[in-house]
This record gives sequence, C-alpha cells and structure tokens, in this order.
Amino acid sequence: MADEFVSFTETSDVSCSLQMVQETLKSVDLNPQGWKWVILGTFAALQTAMVGHLSGTANLGALSVRSRREFDDWHKLRAQRPRIECGDSPDEYLAAPRVLFERLIDESRRTETAGGPIEVTQKQQKTYEQIHTHFRNNFTHFPPMTWLIEVGGLPDMICELLDLIEAIKADGWAFRHAEDGEAEQLGNLIDEIRQTLLTV
Repeated sequence: MADEFVSFTETSDVSCSLQMVQETLKSVDLNPQGWKWVILGTFAALQTAMVGHLSGTANLGALSVRSRREFDDWHKLRAQRPRIECGDSPDEYLAAPRVLFERLIDESRRTETAGGPIEVTQKQQKTYEQIHTHFRNNFTHFPPMTWLIEVGGLPDMICELLDLIEAIKADGWAFRHAEDGEAEQLGNLIDEIRQTLLTV
C-alpha cells in the first residue's frame, strides 16, 4: 500500500465528495452530527465544480488575482530569459470561495475564458452565502462554542447547491475531461442524494 497512489480529477473529486454526502445522509437519523459532513461534502463538491468551470486551457481562471498576476509575470520573464534564470513557477492559490462564486455568475469578473456564465436565482445566492459564511467557515475553523443547528431547512439548502452543480455539469466545460460514463454517474448520484434528502 505504501507504493500506491490515489488519483483525483475534477470529476472524480466531485463524485467522491457527493458519495460521502450520500453515505452520511443514510445515517443522520442515528448520528445527527453527520450533517456537518453533508454540508462540507456538498460545499466541497460545488467548489471543485466551480474551479473546473472557471479554469480555461491555461488553468488560471480560478486563481486569486495575486496568484494570477504572479503567473503572468513569471511567463513574461520566461519569454525574455533562459528558463534556468526564472526559477520554478509560482505557487498556485485559489481565489476565495465567494470570489469563485462571483466569477461563476458574472463573466465580467473572469480572468480566463472557460465555461459559460451560470444563471443563479436569488435564493441560490442567499443559500450559497449562508452555507459558506455560517456553516462551512464555522465547521472548518471551529470556534470554541456550543452550536445548535436547525436541521429542518438543511435538505432544501443542500438541494440548492446540488442545482448549482447540475447547472455547471450541464454547461459541459468543468467535466470535459471526464471518462466515458463519469458525467452520467455524477448526475445519477445527485438524483440519489435528492431522493435520500426526501426521507431525512
């Protein structure tokens, strides 16, 4: 096992996150704290889908403005000097999740040609903001507190994020490198999660 590697692509990462969501949902009645992983898994799947959707052929469209600028400067330097003088390429830093979401829905904020703009409802925008700010950030950077979460509205919120993933999938760009059947399996998995959400 020590010599083995696990490979991830945009498509497999989204699927992996959503598979975890589906498995966790099956046991949230017995383990309500599993909602944490449902929220984080769905958000992770959406973020990976957004990165794939925003990344063009140079894979720069999901980077932060600073990271993109560093890449541009490095490429200009490489064009002028021998490669050995330029050093390694700069580290890549993704744009903040909120910035990725803004680029997703507003082409004028894009830094690279990639997938088309995704139409988002006001409810989806509100849900994304709430999941990102209130849930994802607090779960990822858990402050010292006792926290009560009303779970009644969570299935609808998760479905709103799944709608966004489906819209990205329908555009085709984010999953253009998917292997045969992978995109269809992703759609089936989203349908399964929706059905499970009806039972929790």
